Amino acid sequence: MVFTDEEAVKLKGQFDRDGLLILKDFYNFDEEIMPIQIDIMKIVSIVCRRESIAVKIDTPYDAMNVGYSKLIAKDRSLGGVVYDAVKQIPSFLRLVGKEENQDEMKL
Repeated sequence: MVFTDEEAVKLKGQFDRDGLLILKDFYNFDEEIMPIQIDIMKIVSIVCRRESIAVKIDTPYDAMNVGYSKLIAKDRSLGGVVYDAVKQIPSFLRLVGKEENQDEMKL
């Protein structure tokens, strides 16, 4: 994303005021976000199975709102297991390492 100087000043003002900034369509959902969600779903399913937690996980939503919740209800440290595994997902590493992420932080 490229911003004019005027847009950058406006966005920085919003960030300073609100403490966050929403950049719509900054990521391509289908190509960058969905693969991560699918892999998180797989990770949560694997950890649930390993911990003998009976849960039906068919979607990324199920994984985070049902499966992950059951994991941390059993043992909060299982949330850390999922978190540590997510940090190793190749598509996640590609996303966080994108040069565009660093460029936008220069606002």
